[in-house]
Amino acid sequence: MAKKSTIGKNAFEDTLFGWNAPEFIRYERGWRWYLIMSVLDIGLIVYAYFTGSWSMALVFLLLPLVYILESRKKPKLTQVSLSSWGIKFGIIELPYTEIKQFWIHHNPPHLDELHLRTNNKLHPHLAIPLMGASPVLIRQYLLTQVPEWEGKTISFIDWLTRFLRLH
Repeated sequence: MAKKSTIGKNAFEDTLFGWNAPEFIRYERGWRWYLIMSVLDIGLIVYAYFTGSWSMALVFLLLPLVYILESRKKPKLTQVSLSSWGIKFGIIELPYTEIKQFWIHHNPPHLDELHLRTNNKLHPHLAIPLMGASPVLIRQYLLTQVPEWEGKTISFIDWLTRFLRLH
């Protein structure tokens, strides 16, 4: 039986594992969150006024408008695939040679995430939601391709972002 020709075919298309994931996770925010952030923003504007920092006051006046515009953006579902060549997340194609390390964040009841530390200057750190894909199988395969960053946990900034539900 003849093999299929792979001439002209992208190596990232030979998917070993694949799933759909949102570009980013959008957290639900209640009225308390909006109240706390409004009080904080107003407090920073008042502070800027009394310290004579007009540029700071302007930034914190515009911040709620930027937030409202940005919060309208809905995360698009994008295809994630692991091939023998590398990892593709939407339009981002990362060969395994560009990935320094990986680790999987597993913290029920939150979503499992695959974290990649790369050589890519545009995407030095990528967090990809696993959305029910098996973290065990993905880890076992990636161990054959990329070093694992053992003992790594989410950074303080990531923790704070999740705690404040800023995504």
